[in-house]
Amino acid sequence: MLKKFKQKLVCLLTKLITKLNEPEVKLESPFEDLTPSNDVDEDGKYSDAISWGLENAKVKNIALTGPYGSGKSSLLSTFQEQNSTEYNFLNISLATFHADESEVENKLEKSILQQMIYRVKDRTIPFSRFKRIKHVRTKNIILHILFFMVFIITGFYLLKPDTVQSIYNNTMIAKTFDNGDALQQVLPIIFLVLFFIGYPLLMIKNIYRFTLANLNFNKVTIANATVEKKVGEESQSIFDKYLDEILYFFEATKYDVVIFEDLDRFNNIDIFENLRELNELINNSGQVGRRVVFIYAIKDDIFGEEDSGQLSRNRTKFFDFIIPVIPIINASNSVDVLAKKIKRSPYSEKIYNYFLDDVTIYIDDMRILKNIFNEFIVYQQKLGGINLDSNKLLAMVIYKNIYPVDFSRLQYKDGLVYELFQKKQQIIEEQVKLIDVNIQELETKLKNIEVEALTSIAELQQIYLSELGISRMFNNNNYILIDNNRYDSNTVSNGSFFEQLENANYIRCYLPQRNNNVVTVKDVATVFGTKRNYFERETAIKVIEENRIEDVKQEMSQLRMEKQELSSQSLQELIAKIDPKIVFSDAIYEKKLLVYLLRHGYVDEMYNHYITYFYPESLSFSDIKFVFSIKNHEALPFDYKLDNVEKVITKIVGSEFKQVEVLNYHLLNYIIGKPGYRSYYDSLIEQLANGSDASVKFIHGFKEKTTKKATFIRSICNNWDDFWYFISSKSSYTYQEKDAYLADIFAYADIDAIIKMDNKSVMSSTISEHPSFIKLITDDEKMKEILLKLNVKFYKLEHLRDLEELFDFVVQHNLYMINKDTLSVILKNEPNITYASINKFGKQHVIDYVNENIDTFVKNVLLNEEIHAEPEESLLELLNREELDREIKEAIVKNKSVAITDIEDLTNELWPIVIRENKIIANWRNVIAYFNDNDKTITNFLVDFLNYPENRRELAKNQLDELDDIDQDTLEIISDQIIKCENITNESLEVLSPGIIRWDSYPVEELSEKRVRTMVKNNVLCLTPSNYKSLRINFNPLHISLVEQNIEPFISDQAKYLLDASDVKELLDSNDIPYNYKESLVEQLAPDSLTNKHVKILSDLIGFIRKHNLKIKDDLLNFLLETKVALHEKVALLTGQIDNLEIESITEHLTNLDKPYSEIAEKGRRLQLKNNKINIALANALEDKKYISSFREDGKKLRVNTRIKMDNVN
Repeated sequence: MLKKFKQKLVCLLTKLITKLNEPEVKLESPFEDLTPSNDVDEDGKYSDAISWGLENAKVKNIALTGPYGSGKSSLLSTFQEQNSTEYNFLNISLATFHADESEVENKLEKSILQQMIYRVKDRTIPFSRFKRIKHVRTKNIILHILFFMVFIITGFYLLKPDTVQSIYNNTMIAKTFDNGDALQQVLPIIFLVLFFIGYPLLMIKNIYRFTLANLNFNKVTIANATVEKKVGEESQSIFDKYLDEILYFFEATKYDVVIFEDLDRFNNIDIFENLRELNELINNSGQVGRRVVFIYAIKDDIFGEEDSGQLSRNRTKFFDFIIPVIPIINASNSVDVLAKKIKRSPYSEKIYNYFLDDVTIYIDDMRILKNIFNEFIVYQQKLGGINLDSNKLLAMVIYKNIYPVDFSRLQYKDGLVYELFQKKQQIIEEQVKLIDVNIQELETKLKNIEVEALTSIAELQQIYLSELGISRMFNNNNYILIDNNRYDSNTVSNGSFFEQLENANYIRCYLPQRNNNVVTVKDVATVFGTKRNYFERETAIKVIEENRIEDVKQEMSQLRMEKQELSSQSLQELIAKIDPKIVFSDAIYEKKLLVYLLRHGYVDEMYNHYITYFYPESLSFSDIKFVFSIKNHEALPFDYKLDNVEKVITKIVGSEFKQVEVLNYHLLNYIIGKPGYRSYYDSLIEQLANGSDASVKFIHGFKEKTTKKATFIRSICNNWDDFWYFISSKSSYTYQEKDAYLADIFAYADIDAIIKMDNKSVMSSTISEHPSFIKLITDDEKMKEILLKLNVKFYKLEHLRDLEELFDFVVQHNLYMINKDTLSVILKNEPNITYASINKFGKQHVIDYVNENIDTFVKNVLLNEEIHAEPEESLLELLNREELDREIKEAIVKNKSVAITDIEDLTNELWPIVIRENKIIANWRNVIAYFNDNDKTITNFLVDFLNYPENRRELAKNQLDELDDIDQDTLEIISDQIIKCENITNESLEVLSPGIIRWDSYPVEELSEKRVRTMVKNNVLCLTPSNYKSLRINFNPLHISLVEQNIEPFISDQAKYLLDASDVKELLDSNDIPYNYKESLVEQLAPDSLTNKHVKILSDLIGFIRKHNLKIKDDLLNFLLETKVALHEKVALLTGQIDNLEIESITEHLTNLDKPYSEIAEKGRRLQLKNNKINIALANALEDKKYISSFREDGKKLRVNTRIKMDNVN
């Protein structure tokens, strides 16, 4: 048996160890309790403040103040948990109850006393006079029975010991113990003690407690009984009445911190006075013997709702220490708290952040926020199977928590929200009536326009003023008084009168037969019922004047469409469209959160599915899932199976047929062709025609699945003008898929729709470029009509050549592009398609077509590099055509090898082009024609033309002077501008010089030196005194170059040209002037042009004269001898001229020389000169001239003997 016991023990221990080693798996619940949190004081600042207050002996009443939901309870809970070993806390939290103000205080005190008394077990306060129903446990009953049996047995033993002894001896106990005598001696003693001491003491203790506890009370029962008041104690408060009970409570317990919560809910200040007084009594009681602190969690405005000094004093009077609590949550941060909770839930991806941002501004209480989250989790788990919108579900939970009464009523088809949705149809009907009124007004306006004969408002006003008798045409006493403004024939102004009339408050007519009556606006506007209302006619004429008749019709059409859509709109759409005050009652408008939820569609017509279970009766689960996918904007696959399409449609609002989520193959196939669903079908087609990815994918799949393909394709084509453009240009379909679409369009679409689809010529381009489009169209007549109406232009005709009828049709109706390929096929493979060849070989309709599209012909054909040059005659014909675009003409000139012989055969607009492109023959006649056409100015194009080497060489072959039919002024002007134009290079000017005019006088000062040098070099400037002088002044020494170029005429007229010493030197040093011209130059040289300043130049001149033994004029010789040149040079010059001089002249010149040469002129003298070559030459010349008698050399001296007389000297 022991072995089995061991085995069982081992097995049990093994299971226990295995269980303990298993990892603990605990699923974290998303729910949160609504009780105060105990982890909110992260930085411990609040705990520090509370601790300070509790440690401060002076502080006995502490207040934590803050608004509802600020976290006061959580802070206190946190503090208690952190300080549970240091302090003993007693928590008293009061529930809200309704009572008369006179009873509130007693009820509060009673509630506080109840919570104190019933917080502890009765044995903790055994002497409390408050009695409670006690639950006697089974073990206590057994113990009492045992005690009682022991008492009976003991008494029986004492009375009948033998009997008891006999019974005992027969028991197992007596047989077990060997020493029965000892037991017999002890038992009597034990029984005596129990009977006379133990049990009586226990009974006395219980009797004492009972008597003490019930002393001095008539009838007091708390909770389950009524407190019976004694006579004269009616005015006593509960605290006063049971003060000794309260003091006993604190004496018997260890509580030293009492926390009061929710006292502020009753707005009763007296209770705080009583509690403060009670606290003072407790702390001053020697019976309690310790310090007890009261902590109050209250709101800031408990002592008053209006700020005042009294309120501030009350707050600080009641409490010894006040701790403000900053709200843990309010409208500004509740979004963060709720978002954090939702993020930790499985539904975080389903809730929109912007929705949380908006809705949480209405939530400022942490408990409410927690409860919202808890209930949302429950609702989501219970109703999540039918694919509800989580945002709308959360909205309903928020609505339930913020407005619980209205939510409760909603479930019973009552309340504000229910009434609003019931009111929706009434709102729609009222809006329809308003639209009908507007449509009626527009119809009336159109009728008025149709019957209106006048077209001028001024004319209309004149007619009505005349009918009223106050027109300016009348001279009478009639007048109308409008708001104290008088209008008569003298003061009436058409516009101001009717403007005043339209808004008049008071009108009195002073007209014949009107008896000075007060009348209405309508009376005057209708001329007292005799004419149509003036303002109606004015409106009609304005529409006519402003040409807005179509606008009125369009407005009517828009209103009818709005009316049609109105009946199927959701409440959210109605709110967005009309004045919200029409929709919302005042009661709803006060509930801002509810207004937000309704306005944004979070609470909508499907609200019932968010507050009740779904039971699949009329709709299957899959059908209702589809309906909710639309409501929640969560699309299902297009081929999602629907069980009952007709019933599904009843659950869809008309405006939702514009949503992408409604796209479903079964739904659309069901409503096609059904008149009752026409508006839904139109909305679907309109959506499919928007070109979105979803629409295109749906069309692609549906057209292959539907049994009503023709109707569907026709509808798409009628509503989507860019249908084919999208398929051909933007889609990624294969060529085969695109051809299938094109074949469907040709087969099912109306021709007008196909024409509209030719936006950006996409349809016509497709046909013109498609190599086998004919196979896609089975109806030949429809094909021809499409080709004609689309005006298709085939890029190539080769593939149509074998289809003779179609080919002739295309050519005859000009349904081809003008290009080299098409014209080559039409002209039977003509290789060189020029304009001349078209006119020569083409048929008349081809010629006409080309001429009508001459620009296209030139661009596509003539400018083709494979086309040879066009003959000049036909080229000029093209270039001179006015209808040919200028840019194309420029292209012809630029790209074709052409040289226009005579520029005047070409239209003037192209002259700059042919000049720029060098496409004219270079001759002076063409240049001058272009020059004259540009107001006799040299343009940049002409500059480039003249600078072109080949052109300038050709121009230089002819001279402008040869153009006898062109006036001289023009020739001079163009020559002058060629010279002055700096952009014409010097190189070009040099080449062109032979052809331009030569100038007798030209203002060279306006030119650059380089330019002038070129002119001089190329004889553009004639040698004239004017040109010479101008060059000498402005471009010295270019005048020397001019002389060098024209030395012979210069020498012939040397006296006309001013020469200075430098000029003479330059001329004499020039290698380009022959010696004989230099000799003539010096011989004709006049002293007037020489000065003494240039001694070196004069010295060189003298040297030149001496070197070439030139004979100079006497006045020049006299000038040179008077200059400052060296004496020996003067002597040498004179020596060379003596042979040509008369005796008197020799004497004069010698006299003017310095000594000793001047003494030679004295007669009969003997003088000495230095013996050198110059003096010897002078002496020889004088002796030969017989001017002196003799001379001889005497060492270093030369002795000269002058004549005594000169009579015989020749």
